[in-house]
Amino acid sequence: MTFKTLSLLFLLTLFSFADESITFIQDEQGFDYKFLLIIGSALLVILLVLLYLIKLKQIKQQNIYLTERLKLAFDGSHDGLWDWNLIDNSVYFSPRWKEMLGYKDDELENHLDSWKSRVHPDDLEAALTNIELCINDREKVFENKHRLQHKDGHWVWIYDRGQVQYNKNGKAIRMIGTHTDLTTEINLSNELNELNQTLQSRVTEEVKKNSKHERLIMQKNRLSEMGEMLSSIAHQWRRPLSTLHINIEMLEEDYKEKKIDQAFLEKFIHKNSEIIQYMSHTISDFQNFYKIDKEKSLFDVMEKIQAITDLNLNLLDQNGIKITKEGESFTLLGYPSEFQQVILNLISNAKDALLENQIKNPFITIKLSSDTSKGYIKISDNAGGINEKMIDKVFEPYFTTKEKNGGTGLGLYLSKMIIEKNMDGELTISNTEDGSEVLIVLNKEKA
Repeated sequence: MTFKTLSLLFLLTLFSFADESITFIQDEQGFDYKFLLIIGSALLVILLVLLYLIKLKQIKQQNIYLTERLKLAFDGSHDGLWDWNLIDNSVYFSPRWKEMLGYKDDELENHLDSWKSRVHPDDLEAALTNIELCINDREKVFENKHRLQHKDGHWVWIYDRGQVQYNKNGKAIRMIGTHTDLTTEINLSNELNELNQTLQSRVTEEVKKNSKHERLIMQKNRLSEMGEMLSSIAHQWRRPLSTLHINIEMLEEDYKEKKIDQAFLEKFIHKNSEIIQYMSHTISDFQNFYKIDKEKSLFDVMEKIQAITDLNLNLLDQNGIKITKEGESFTLLGYPSEFQQVILNLISNAKDALLENQIKNPFITIKLSSDTSKGYIKISDNAGGINEKMIDKVFEPYFTTKEKNGGTGLGLYLSKMIIEKNMDGELTISNTEDGSEVLIVLNKEKA
């Protein structure tokens, strides 16, 4: 019922009351209050209307302000927007969506075929399958990487994600999402791979001539890890970015349904701020990892292990690998980023072995324990273990069982060197019933 209807009913009720009740007042006191009551009622209705209009204006101003902020944020992301009506099959592509492919807004028709006809033949089937799965599964968020043909003929890598809207009967009625241009990122990754291959040959050549080969090897190992780490972080950001975009895109529907009030705004800002803080924390962990330690410093062992596993958690989850951490932490005096490099090497080796051997229910376990003077770190897996004929050679430089996958044979050699030479500890490896186990023994910092 509208505000106007409610006001009219209110007046009619008052008039009826006046017809039936004021006569009694007039008879008793000799004065007619009917006109006075009508005037008072009209003033009350006018006051209610004014209050309603003031409140409506405030809500509109808040919505305009929020919409402008979100528009600025969305424009700053340089992503393209698409909106697909699943009922009549009509599609909207934003000007930025078309600009990614070299077209002006009026040069490309808002039609589904404008997208399908430009998808690379090798990518189309997977993209359509992902869309269908998303429509049939209400809990699933659509995510897909594919190539679209640019106006000048080259291929543009796109990260496509979206979400389906359903009506009250559970029928899919709309799908809305965004396009992100990944071409620069993928080209950079390819360049990094080429750079790593070039660096590998150069470092191998220099190590034979230079007495300072240990430092060169360590730098090479860090560079080779950087590509995988960047890829892991990029993938780890996809979901929070997708969530941010979908939250922004669904705001219009919330506004149309009059869901936006002060409580909604506070919840919306808080929810999206948490996502941004998570992304910022990921970058801080990455920066700390690649910071060169010039001097020894005190650090919490579990805290540094947690930071490394957080950076790689998405990549491990993607491959179905479960990683668990157990035990009480302890404090060390040493080089935090070099220690993290050792942990990353050991986790990467375990991951590669699990994938190469196609282990069902793969896992990596990290256990911490300590006594009065020593701290112990055990990293184990269920990858089947190491060939007994090779286990004594795994710490030799350039020894690798992963030549086909680009293994350098430096990871375990560097890890042992860092722990035993730089941190005055001990690193050993052995086979267990299910796989292999690396034991690190370090001197605890005395309180």
